[in-house]
Amino acid sequence: MLVGLGAGPAMGGLTIATQNSVPRADMGTATAGSALTKQLGGLFSLACVQSLLTGPEITAAGVGSIVAWIGGVAGLLAFAALFLARDVAVAGPAGVPTRSG
Repeated sequence: MLVGLGAGPAMGGLTIATQNSVPRADMGTATAGSALTKQLGGLFSLACVQSLLTGPEITAAGVGSIVAWIGGVAGLLAFAALFLARDVAVAGPAGVPTRSG
C-alpha cells in the first residue's frame, strides 16, 4: 500500500515530463507511448510479483525482499533508459543545464 501511495502521484509528473520533452506536434504520440510503457511495466511487475508470492511459504521478510529486488531492478532500468536517451537536458553541478548524449 505504501509503495502504491508513493508511486501513484509520481505518474503525473512522468507524463508532464514526457510532454515537455517533445515538440507540440508529437505530444499525443509521446503521451500514448508513455501510457503504454506504464501499462506494460505494471503488467510485467504484477506477473513477476504474483509468481514469486505463490511459493509454499510467504513471510513478511520474503515479501519485503521481493519488493526491494523489484524496486532495485526498476531503478537500474530507469537509469539505463536515461543514459540511452539522446538530447536530454541534465542540470549541471551549478544548476547550469548541460546536454547528455
